Amino acid sequence: MTTEHPGPGGQTPGPGREHLAEVVPLRAEDAGTETAFGQATGPAYLDTSGTGDARRHPVIPEHLRRDRIRQTVTEVAGLHWYKARYHGFRSPAYAAKTLWYAIRGLFRLSGQLVAWANWADGWVLESLAVAAGRSGHHDAMNAHTQGRKTRATRWQIVGVSAVAAVAVLLAMVRWLPWWGWLAAVVAAVAVLTRHGAPEGKPIIRAAIVPTAYQPPTPEVITRALGSLGIAAINAVVKDGPGLGFVSDVHRDGDGWGVELDLPHGVTASDIIRRREALASGLRRPHSATWPEAVPHEHAGRLFLWVGRHDLSKAKPVPYPLLKTGTADVFGHVPFATSPRGLGVGAPLFETNYVVGAAPGQGKTGTVPCPGWMTRPSPTSRPRCGCCALRWTGAARC
Repeated sequence: MTTEHPGPGGQTPGPGREHLAEVVPLRAEDAGTETAFGQATGPAYLDTSGTGDARRHPVIPEHLRRDRIRQTVTEVAGLHWYKARYHGFRSPAYAAKTLWYAIRGLFRLSGQLVAWANWADGWVLESLAVAAGRSGHHDAMNAHTQGRKTRATRWQIVGVSAVAAVAVLLAMVRWLPWWGWLAAVVAAVAVLTRHGAPEGKPIIRAAIVPTAYQPPTPEVITRALGSLGIAAINAVVKDGPGLGFVSDVHRDGDGWGVELDLPHGVTASDIIRRREALASGLRRPHSATWPEAVPHEHAGRLFLWVGRHDLSKAKPVPYPLLKTGTADVFGHVPFATSPRGLGVGAPLFETNYVVGAAPGQGKTGTVPCPGWMTRPSPTSRPRCGCCALRWTGAARC
């Protein structure tokens, strides 16, 4: 900054005179308003740091998405249609069995009512007092007197209840509509059948017997992983905090899926190599147990998928383009399905494939799948180098 000082005689230099300038340095003074880091308060807004990489669960479940909703509805409708036909064919036998059990229940309830009104326990007390001899004479007389009073009171209750029941029945005959009679009869038959049916023998049996296996709960999964003989897993299961489940066990296609963190030093590859032992620990078929590594995560992150059925006995998934449909030849075309039932695409444009396997392992059935996409049409004339090989439905040179 420059300042002007008066010249000799106290006069300030004019425009025509030489200016005398002096540079004066300016210094900032401490105002005492600094705050130490330890005394600083946190921000008033929501801190979202560290949540950018968090994976969110889908809002719509996988079996209700647009590409699978038709399959889900078809499976549910087919299941209920089968149950309706199964039970409809056996409905006459159900009706006859219900009537028989209702008659048995009527006799059983009548016998129980008569036994309650006669107070059979009082007769037992009288017999015990008489068997005691002279020492029990007074007790026998008291038991006999008390028994007479109790039986008289209970038979009076039965009589009053019978009169009330007859009155209600007459009122029903006079004023109750037909649908009220139907509801009353259904309720009475249900009560009588409940008392007449034998224990453990239901009238209607299940149309489908489910496979006997345990759903994959966190406890079952922990026990199965602990049976693999890995020391680090055994240590955290026995004395440590246990396995870290990143997600809950949820439905995933035709099975269940769960994501978890393995102990330090244990990788997903260690579990994958012990897949057969893991299936034994889960009590599931070998083809229904699929441990996988999670892409873009650390080596100890494991995704475990447990199927509901043995995949080797399941019905094959039909090829999506077998009857109709479109696909992008320059992208990926439907090629196969994963064990979880998810579609797997394969690139076709400018891509060469070599398929090799033992006889009868699907070489001939594998090659035509991409070939269906190149079937000659009025607007496409594909050329390929497989002139010596021809398959039904595949492109031909």
